[in-house]
This record gives sequence, C-alpha cells and structure tokens, in this order.
Amino acid sequence: MRLLTASLTASLALSLLALLPSSVAGQVERTALSEYRAGLMNTLSTHNASLRAIRSGEVSHPDHLLHHARGIDAVTQMLTAVWPEGSGGEGTRASTTIWENGEDFRTKVRALREAAMRLREGAEAGDMGAVDAAMSDVGQTCRACHSDYRTRAN
Repeated sequence: MRLLTASLTASLALSLLALLPSSVAGQVERTALSEYRAGLMNTLSTHNASLRAIRSGEVSHPDHLLHHARGIDAVTQMLTAVWPEGSGGEGTRASTTIWENGEDFRTKVRALREAAMRLREGAEAGDMGAVDAAMSDVGQTCRACHSDYRTRAN
C-alpha cells in the first residue's frame, strides 16, 4: 500500500511539473542540477575522507584504498559537465565567478582531474608514496577551487 501511495504521489508531482510554465520548469531543472552537483562533491569528500582514514591507520581496510581512488577518479571525470552557464543562483553554493572566470575555473577542474588520475595510478601500482602525494594534490586543488568559486554556507 505504501508503495502504491508513493507511486501515485510521484506520478501526480510529475504531471503537475509538466503543467508549469517553462520558466518555472527551468528553475526546477537548475535546482535538480545543483543537488546533483552537490551529490558529486559529497561523493568526492566521502572518498577522500575514507582514503585519509585508511592511510592514517584509523581504519584497517587497505584493500578498499583502490576502490576509493577509483571513485575519486570517476567523479572527477564528470565535473566539467555539471557547470553549464546560468546554473548558479538560489539553492547552490556555486559562485557566479565560475562563469565570469570560466577559463580559470576549467583550469582548476583539470588540475583536480590530473591529481585524481595520479591518485588512481598510484593506488593501482601499490605505490603508497605516489598515493600520498596525489592525495595531497587532490586536497590542494579542492581547496584552491573552493576558495575562489564556492560561496559560504548560510
């Protein structure tokens, strides 16, 4: 019964969305995109925290290290596609300077992508020195981008 109620509620919501003017529907899409983008960022943060816990010895799951490195690598491959022009505004911490300084922003995203690839490659090779260096680079590229292109939480 709960499944049927949930399905009917979802169907009604989608039907009502189709009736909205295109300008309102566009706002819904931006909100969905900002939530999706935040999910990608949270995924990166979670993988990064897990790697730090493994490398510091807080948790004893060295066999998970490669999975987390690959997770970071995979998410960074998606990042360039989730910042289309005009996707900032209400409900997002993305600063408008992302689009005002697009080339610098893309350069920082590429730097993160390169650091993530080195992280994955180091993990695949079992080279913990390379993993540690790449983890540091990932953290530095995240901080550099957030410093310039992320607004403070309310």
